[in-house]
Order: sequence, then structure tokens, then C-alpha cells
Amino acid sequence: PRQAALARIPGTLRLAAAQRGKGRAYGSSEKGKIRLAPLRRSAAAAALRFGLGLGLGLGPRGPARRGLLRTMATSSADLAASPLRRPLCLVTDIDGTLHGHDEPMRELLGLMESAQRASLPECAMVYNTGRSLPSFLRLHKAEAVPLPDVFIGGTGTEMYTFERSSNGEIEAIEVAAYASYIAKGGWDKAAVTRAVEATVSAAPHGVVATDPDNGRNKLKHALTVTAAALEDFITVLRARLVAENVPEGAVSQAVVCSHFQDPTLAYVDIVPSLANKGAATTWLLRNGDVHFGWNGFSATDVLVCGDSGNDQAMFDLLHDDHAAEDAAVAAGTRLPGAKGVLVSNAKPEMLRYAESALAQRAASLHLAESEAASGIMEALTHFGW
Repeated sequence: PRQAALARIPGTLRLAAAQRGKGRAYGSSEKGKIRLAPLRRSAAAAALRFGLGLGLGLGPRGPARRGLLRTMATSSADLAASPLRRPLCLVTDIDGTLHGHDEPMRELLGLMESAQRASLPECAMVYNTGRSLPSFLRLHKAEAVPLPDVFIGGTGTEMYTFERSSNGEIEAIEVAAYASYIAKGGWDKAAVTRAVEATVSAAPHGVVATDPDNGRNKLKHALTVTAAALEDFITVLRARLVAENVPEGAVSQAVVCSHFQDPTLAYVDIVPSLANKGAATTWLLRNGDVHFGWNGFSATDVLVCGDSGNDQAMFDLLHDDHAAEDAAVAAGTRLPGAKGVLVSNAKPEMLRYAESALAQRAASLHLAESEAASGIMEALTHFGW
């Protein structure tokens, strides 16, 4: 089925974006390499368009909230028939969490597609990943991972929904309200870049690579660092950020670390404190009715899923003591009633986190016995979905 689905995807991925009269377009060669080219002002504002030639459960125009792309199955018979017992807003990391084993992912996506076809109870699929949108689209094309209802990328620094245009193309639309919300934090990417460059100069032996997406994303700066040099690198980086007048309180939340499958390497993401995966999840829940046409998800409808350090901000939202969390709820740092699952193939830093986190989250955080999407399915059963 995957090969059949891939055969229906055009060899050329076409992306277009326009921002306030200054349009730019992303295009790609047959090999999938993305290039940047001018775009006429008449292009749809703030839209990323890509012709995929695949069926969606959409009307002529409107949000893709009811139709995950059927790239993992060739007919409705391939989809899981198990209905959900109650509303579900599934917020999941991709690599190592949703994506990792094909058959369990097929089963989970089939269940979500079946639930969305049934309309009730309300159901939404949200990807919350460190990948950028172009990086995810390459995965979508190569591995047939369906489009979500909402895409949160760049470790919480960007948010997109998907829509079908009048000519049948699928558009990824940046959620401008979320971008405006993050901008209120006053993040100075130039200052962050100077701090990172100074840190790299001071410890060049520890830095393996910088993320090629750094130039595109105005909020995130990412590097790959050796695990052996990670602790010293982070200490120096935080000091450099403070020296660049980045508020010290923001710095403690801005540097996010997660490890590769290779235990000798680690990712380091530097993002605004308003833009981590947890903050993005909270904003999503509070604003979903207005921006995504949802029918009122509550915190008890949310399941967050992850496996590595940059997912910790999602798990920090969980807490078993609802009564004592009024201030935290108001600040958006807690979602009383929300649930979470840490899949069994979680990275070492998250297994260490779980040891202390369970003291306050034993009823909210499930440590799965299964890996990746199988662990998510296990959690749906565990929490009564």
C-alpha cells in the first residue's frame, strides 16, 4: 500500500509562500531538494502550497480537520474500525514516537481516520515536532506519513494548518495568530546567533553540525553537539545568552536538549520561552475553537506523546493535583486533566525525567511497555479512550 501511495505523489513538490506583499516560493527538483525563488504578489498570502495529488476528506475548501491523508492504506477496509469512547486531541512527536514502526503507525492512523469519519466524538491529530515544515514534507513524501490536522514544528516555533484550494491543491497555512503570540516575547534571533557563534568558537571540538534550517526559521537555532561536551557547552551558551541581554529567566527555558539514537550525540535547540512544545500545546487548546473550527476540546481530551528531551515541556503540563494549579493554569504552564505517554523507546534523559516526574504525575503520565505508535495505542487503552 505504501508503494502504491507513493506512486501517486508527483515527483515535483511545489511550495509557495507570500508574506505581506513580499512573496517567496519554495520549489523542488525531482530529487526533492528545496530551492528558494521569487513569487509574484498575487500568490495566496501566508500559504505554503504543494501539489500532492492525494485524496483528503475535505469539501471544496476548508480546514483538513476531518481528513488525514490516506497514504497508509488503499481502501477503507485497511483502516482500523475501533471507535473512540470520548473526544481526543492527540498531540504527538513524530520521530521515535509516532514514526518508527510501520504497522503500529498504520493501526494508529487508521483508528484516527476512522474516528474522524464518524465525526463524533471530536477527534484531532496534531504533530508537535522539532522538524521544520519542509523537513516534515520530505518525510511525508518519502515515508507516506499523513498530514495532520495541525502541524507544530521547529520545537514549538511554527504552526500550520492544511487546506484544499479551489484547484484541488493542498495548502499549508501558517497560523498568524500563533506567530504574533510568540513575537510578544521579544526574542532577538540576532543576539541568540551571536551567543551561539561565540560558544561554538570557544568549544569547536564539541559541535558536530549546525542545522541548515537555522536561516529559514526566525526563532529557532539548532546544533548537534557531542554528548561528552554537552554539559560544558550548555553552561557556556547560557552565560553567552545572558551577556547578549537575553533575560536570564528566559534562558533557563530556552535551551532544549534531546539525544539521538546515537548516544554520543545530542541536539541543542535554542527557542523562545513562549515557543516550546508545551507552550504551543497550551495555545492550541485555548485557541482551537477560533482558529481550527474545533468544538471545544477540554484538557481531559488531550493526550501528549513523546520520547526525547524536547518533549519534556509537554509532559510538564501534566499534574495530578488539580486544585493547587490555578496560577499555573492561568499562566499556561499546566493542563490539569491532560494525559501523557512516554513510549518505551524513550531516550535516557526522559527515562531519568520520568523517575522524578511520576511523583506528581502518576495518574497522568503513562510509561508505555511498547515502542513508538504501539505505545500510543497502549496509552489510549490505559486512559479509557
